[in-house]
Amino acid sequence: MLRKRARKACLPCHKRKVKCNGAWPCDVCQGYGYDCEYAAESEKPGKKLQIDVKTTSTVMTDAMAGKDLRSDHNPRVTESVPNDLKNRHVPGKSYVLVEVPNGKALKLSSAPFPESLISRYTTSYSAVAFPRDLGHSFRMPSAPRLHCFAWHMGTRRESQPSLGDRLFDQISLQDALKYANIYFERVHPVLAILDQSHAIQTCNKAWNLKQMPIDVEATVCGLVALGSLFEAHSKAWEKESGVVHQAQHLLEISVSQPPSQLSLKFVIAWVLRAVYLRCTSRPHLSWMASCNAIHLAEAIGLHQEFREMDALQQRSQEAIGEETAYRRRAFWIAISLNRLFSMEYGRSPLRLDFVSCLPITEDDNLASMNDFIAICEQLPSFSNDATQPDREVESLKIHMERLSRISVHVPPLALVKAEVCFVLYRRMRFLESRMTATQTETVLSIILAGLEEAQSLTNIGSSWWNVVGVSFQSVCVLLAIDNPASLALLPTAMNTLGSIARAYNTNLVREALHTAAQLIHGLRTKKMEEVRGIEQALDVSGVHQIPEPDAQDIQMMPELPWGLDWPIECDGGWMEMLFDPDMFQDITSIQ
Repeated sequence: MLRKRARKACLPCHKRKVKCNGAWPCDVCQGYGYDCEYAAESEKPGKKLQIDVKTTSTVMTDAMAGKDLRSDHNPRVTESVPNDLKNRHVPGKSYVLVEVPNGKALKLSSAPFPESLISRYTTSYSAVAFPRDLGHSFRMPSAPRLHCFAWHMGTRRESQPSLGDRLFDQISLQDALKYANIYFERVHPVLAILDQSHAIQTCNKAWNLKQMPIDVEATVCGLVALGSLFEAHSKAWEKESGVVHQAQHLLEISVSQPPSQLSLKFVIAWVLRAVYLRCTSRPHLSWMASCNAIHLAEAIGLHQEFREMDALQQRSQEAIGEETAYRRRAFWIAISLNRLFSMEYGRSPLRLDFVSCLPITEDDNLASMNDFIAICEQLPSFSNDATQPDREVESLKIHMERLSRISVHVPPLALVKAEVCFVLYRRMRFLESRMTATQTETVLSIILAGLEEAQSLTNIGSSWWNVVGVSFQSVCVLLAIDNPASLALLPTAMNTLGSIARAYNTNLVREALHTAAQLIHGLRTKKMEEVRGIEQALDVSGVHQIPEPDAQDIQMMPELPWGLDWPIECDGGWMEMLFDPDMFQDITSIQ
C-alpha cells in the first residue's frame, strides 16, 4: 500500500521537515500558529524554497557589544540593542534572537495578537551560545548557529501535543463576546494588558474562520474565564470550567511540550491565568502561574528593550510604538503580579538579570495600570543580613511613606495598596520595629480606604481576591497595633467582613469571618487577664478593709518656695538642706 503524500508542502512544514497535509492553513501551521504559505506556482519549488530559507534564516549578533554580523541574505533578521547600551560594557552580554518572515509585512491589525517578531533570549556565556561565540572569536566566516548542540543523546522522539476540541467548538461567539466585554469592564482598568477593540476583532475572526493560533486561543480563554468570574451576582457559568481547562491544556504546551511555544501571547495568557487562580484557587498555583509568565517573558527577551531594531525600522512608526508598548506592558505587569503574589505568600519573587526594558510611558488610558505597577514597586527585597536590621527597617519606612503618597484611580487598587501596606507592616513587626504615631496613622488611613472600597466592590458583586483578603488582614493588623485608634476601627472591619460573608456565603468567607472573631476574642481574653491582675493587686493588699488616713493627723511638710529653680539631675546636697528645718528658715527669710 502506497503512502499518501501531499502534492506540495507549505514553506513552514518544508523548512521544519514535518508532514504537511497540503491544506490552507495546514494542520501543523494551524496548531502551532505558523504563517502558512506556499511557494508560487510559477516558480520551481526548489528555487522558491531556497530563497525563503535564506531570507528567513536566523542571524545572531552580540547585542551588548554592538557588533553587526548580518549578511546581505538576511536583511530583516537582527538583534535587539538599544542605542544607549551599544557602547556600555555589561557583564554577561545577551543575545536576543529575532526572526521575521520574508515577503510579508508585519501588521498589528489583529493586536494584541499581532504577527509579532519571533524572539528568543539567552546570554553569550550559556551552553547554547558558547559554540557561536567561539566561532566569532576564531573569525569564522560562518559561525555555528545559535543551537542547543549535544543537549542530550537523542534516543527518544519528542511527543507531539494533542489539541483536542478548540475553543470555538466549545462556546459560541455570543458567549465569548459577552464575557470578553465583562472582562474589559471590570478587570482591564487594573491590568491594561489587552486592547478591547482588537480582542473583539480577533474573536470575530476566529469564530468565523474556525481557526486560531493556540497562543491566541489561550489568551482568549483567559479573558473569557475572567469575564465569567467577574459577572456580577450570578451563579457560575456552566461552561466556565471547560474554558479554564482548555486554557490549562494550551498553556501546558507552552512550557512542557515540544516544540516550545514561546510568544508574547503566551506571556499574557499566563498572566491572566495567574489572576484567575489567585481569585479561585490555592496560593501556590497562582504563584507558580506568575512565575511561568516571568520565565516565558525572559525566554522571548521581554526584559530587553528592542525598539531600535533594524527589523522594526522597516515598519511604520505607529507599528513600532504599538508593538513596543505591548511588550513593555506585558513585562511590567507580569513582574508586578509575581512580586505581589510572592510577597503575600512568603515566597521569593523572580529577579531577572540585565533588565533594560523601559518603563511604561505616561498615558491617561493607562493611569491605573501605572498606579498598580508603582504600588507593587514599594515591595522591597528583604535582607538576609541579620546584623543590620536597622537599615532594612529604615528602608521599609521609606517604602511605607512612598506608598502613602500614591493616589489610586479605581477601587481595586485601594485594596492592592492595602495588601502592600500589610506586607511592609508584617515585616517591620517581625523585625521588632516600633512605628511612630505618624506611621501608625498612615497604616490606619490605608486600612480605612481599603475597607471602604471592599464594601463598594461587594455591593456590585466584584470577585477580586483582595475584597475578603484585605478585610480579614485589616482585622489582624488592627489587633496587632492594639491602640485606641486601631481598636476603634475594628467594628468597621468586622462589619465589612460580615457584609462580604452575607453577600457571598461561601465556606472560605465564613471561615475568615469566624477566624477574625476568634482573634478578637483572644485579644479580649488577654486584656481581661491583665485587668484581673490589676484587680488582684488591689484585693491582696487589703486596702478595702483599712480605713483611709485622716488628713488632719498627717504631719504636713512645710510649704516650699516652688517658685525657685530647683536643680534636678544633680542636687549637690540641696535635698538635705531643704529638709533641715534651720536651713529652711534661713532660705525663707532670705526670700
